[in-house]
Amino acid sequence: MNTFKLTHVTTLLIVACTMFCGCASQPVEMAPQATEALTSLRTQLFTAKTQVQEAANAAADLLKQPRADLTAQIQRLNSSVTTLNGTREQARATAQQYEKQSEQYFAKWDETLKGMSEDTAERGQKRIALAKESIARLRGDAVDVREDLNPFMAEINEANAYLKTDTTKSGLDVVRAKLQSAVKREKDISKSIDKMIADIDSIRAGK
Repeated sequence: MNTFKLTHVTTLLIVACTMFCGCASQPVEMAPQATEALTSLRTQLFTAKTQVQEAANAAADLLKQPRADLTAQIQRLNSSVTTLNGTREQARATAQQYEKQSEQYFAKWDETLKGMSEDTAERGQKRIALAKESIARLRGDAVDVREDLNPFMAEINEANAYLKTDTTKSGLDVVRAKLQSAVKREKDISKSIDKMIADIDSIRAGK
């Protein structure tokens, strides 16, 4: 096996990739050099989940316990949303790299089998197919994360942008429905991220 490393699959991958169709019923074990980047991805997913929760909590605090002066609460919301947007942009860049490098990884794996015996080549091709299905499963997970995350981001970004200008309680009322909807979406986002993390763990552990 070559030592080419798969790059981070985001998250937010997550929020950006064009996904394959079809998934393996269970993720299969892959070589450490192919899954090392998944450790970083797992960390990024957990970080993204925490950031979503913080943004939702900041929005909920504004809705449920608005203070006489909303400045500090709005600053908290703005800070959490800005951080989350940064993670999202990083994920888009990572996704582009991943698509190219994952294709190269499997192409090199396939190339190593050409000089092998028929028996080894046949078994190796089956392993490649299973490994691709496992990656496709992660891509399917990423679709779910993106579908849950995108409307959340649209709503909370719009509310955050408005509150930068109109920092009054009347201003809060203008975007109240957006914030309420975003807060409700947090649980589904966390659930879809947890599913992707579980599949990464299965691939890394060979379960």
